[in-house]
Amino acid sequence: MNGKQTLAHPNPDRAQFKTLFRALGLSVCLTCCLIFLPLHLTAQNEEVDTIFVGNLLSQAGILEPNLPDSAWSLATRAGKLSRSLNWARGEVNSFRIKGNIANNRSQYSIAEAEFSQGLEIARQAGLKKGIVVLGNNLGTSLQKMGKYPQCLKILTEVYQTAEEIDMPKGMASSCNNLAILYKTQGDLPTARKYYLKSYHINRSIHDLQGGANAAHNYALSFMAEKKTDSLIKWANISLEMAVKGNYEQGIGHARGILAQALFLNGEHAQALKILRQNQELYRKSPDKYSLAGSVLTEGSFLLQMGQHQQGIDKCRLALHMGEEMGSLELQKSACFCIANGEEQRQNYQAALQFARQGQSMEDSLGNLEIRREIGFLQERFQSEQKEKQLLKLSLDLEKEILEGERNEIQLERGKMQRNYLLGALALLLLGIGFLVVKIRGDRKAARLEAEKRTLAEQAVKEKELWVKEIHHRVKNNLQVIYNLLDLQASSLKDPSARDAILQSRDRVSSMALVHKQLYGENTGEKVELSKYIPALVKQIELSNNTPHIQTRVEIAPLPASLDQAIPLGLIVNELVSNSFKYAFEGRENGLILVNLKQTEVNRLELHLSDNGVGFAGKLSENFGLTMVRSLARQLRGTLEISGEDGFSARLNWAPDSFFQTNRT
Repeated sequence: MNGKQTLAHPNPDRAQFKTLFRALGLSVCLTCCLIFLPLHLTAQNEEVDTIFVGNLLSQAGILEPNLPDSAWSLATRAGKLSRSLNWARGEVNSFRIKGNIANNRSQYSIAEAEFSQGLEIARQAGLKKGIVVLGNNLGTSLQKMGKYPQCLKILTEVYQTAEEIDMPKGMASSCNNLAILYKTQGDLPTARKYYLKSYHINRSIHDLQGGANAAHNYALSFMAEKKTDSLIKWANISLEMAVKGNYEQGIGHARGILAQALFLNGEHAQALKILRQNQELYRKSPDKYSLAGSVLTEGSFLLQMGQHQQGIDKCRLALHMGEEMGSLELQKSACFCIANGEEQRQNYQAALQFARQGQSMEDSLGNLEIRREIGFLQERFQSEQKEKQLLKLSLDLEKEILEGERNEIQLERGKMQRNYLLGALALLLLGIGFLVVKIRGDRKAARLEAEKRTLAEQAVKEKELWVKEIHHRVKNNLQVIYNLLDLQASSLKDPSARDAILQSRDRVSSMALVHKQLYGENTGEKVELSKYIPALVKQIELSNNTPHIQTRVEIAPLPASLDQAIPLGLIVNELVSNSFKYAFEGRENGLILVNLKQTEVNRLELHLSDNGVGFAGKLSENFGLTMVRSLARQLRGTLEISGEDGFSARLNWAPDSFFQTNRT
């Protein structure tokens, strides 16, 4: 056959498999692009973001001494960005800056919180230098707050970490802080060892500020022993290093030691002059702790000079400043100084009061938690509003520097974000639909539950109404029986028959009184015995018309069921009526006692007695006594009757025994 011939594919299934394979390969390629392209763009963007965060932290560090509120705002924003980027170093530096700001303002509880969070992040990320820096700062705050055990633990960890990574500055700071801690606890030899170690490390690395602090603290360790030569020597060393390093706080501290040394040498006027110069210096700085300490020192000097009132006033001012800062150490020292001054003035009551207050603070220095000061937050918020324009200019400058690098990346990211947004929107709509369905179901269930509750409440009210109506009708029927018996008794001539009818009438009256109480009071199915029995005894007393016989009723406030109140009332009616009729024949007066009390857990005792003639031998059985014994057995109680020195009957039973009997 001539010409070209078109042949069908020999295996159609194989062609479909190839097409499917090509589509699958294309899908895999697209998926890889969607996965790795965002990762690449995100990595580039994160690099730019970390540079931006680093610049924010640098600006916060520059603003920290003079504009702490602005620095706090920048550090807070840098911390949030670092957290979103999972950049631990930026987060640690953010907490360090905020903690330093709070520490400089003597807001130690806030400083503790900031440093602790930063230290925990540094531990998790393995940032050794961050552990050293934040640990030393946290140790300072804990020491100022009197949390000594936590402080010792942190500083020991810091020193070991600094020694491990060969960080002399961190070792020197931790040595200095450990020395302060041991000195506070009264261990001067160990404190001096760490002070000297800190001083030599700082000198070896030419850290003038750290060396000045170490020398100052070492000089202070000789204060208690009044070694003026060592005081003056190390104070001058501290002052020299502080001046070289232009360290104003160190200059103030060194002058403070010199003032104390001069005072010990008897140069009181010169010492007070130096102290007051230092106070003017501290008032211009945010270091309120040093200012309060200088005021307290001046008060102590004045007390020693015999100027008691002026000294006490200064100490009270220092105490007030310590309370504002939340520093228990300052408050403790001020209280003891005031106590000393009041003792010198022979005001022993005030001296004892402040001495106890100081001792209480000293005892609780190890574990007292200090609340965060809200005033600092309010002040920061107000300052942030005032400096808003300054912050905006600073941030705009950074944005202009990085804007060129970010624009191209953000364009690509915008496309991906749009796709992600559409997917998120779809999920959101599904969630909203599910939420709407769930809310409708919950509302319907709540409506049905409310309807059930309303019906149940209506049923309870109807039941209570019917129960009250039943009690009312029973009471009326018993009253009719009472009247019939009374009418029948009035028509009888035989005294014994008439007396039997009247006794039955009184028994009916005792039962009617129970239903009267249940109807008149909203007590459910319970009868209050402290109301029922006194009313029953009063009714018996009125019916007997015997003014020369008195009754005394003592009933504990005990509720009883209807099934127990009726037999108990019949027993009381029978025994009290017998006492009225037979106990006082031939006597001018008499007394009947009725007492009901709880003798032990789930056990009651009814005691009826009189001071009448009593009886000798065995009491003769009659209908009334038989009925009383039967009712006592019905209550599952024990009945004891005696006739010596008047009549006495004791009924002891468990309140729930009647119901157990019915169930069995």
